Amino acid sequence: MNINLVASTLTRRGFISTLGKASAAVALGASHARGGSVAPTVLTYLKDYAELYQSDPRGASLRWFRDAKAQGHIHKNSMR
Repeated sequence: MNINLVASTLTRRGFISTLGKASAAVALGASHARGGSVAPTVLTYLKDYAELYQSDPRGASLRWFRDAKAQGHIHKNSMR
């Protein structure tokens, strides 16, 4: 295959599309090599919500945010 031909026909959109497909293929291949689905890794600030995070990552993040927001208001009000 002629390298000049490939470079002249490859567009930015085509490159990004190919890169995304390749990344997905690598990620899927890695999960299948480990035996199927992979449990999401719990983020460090969500360690207290690990059980909820396994079933609903977004819900765990929202609960953490609500709790952090409430603690911030308590802290702010206690400074007066």
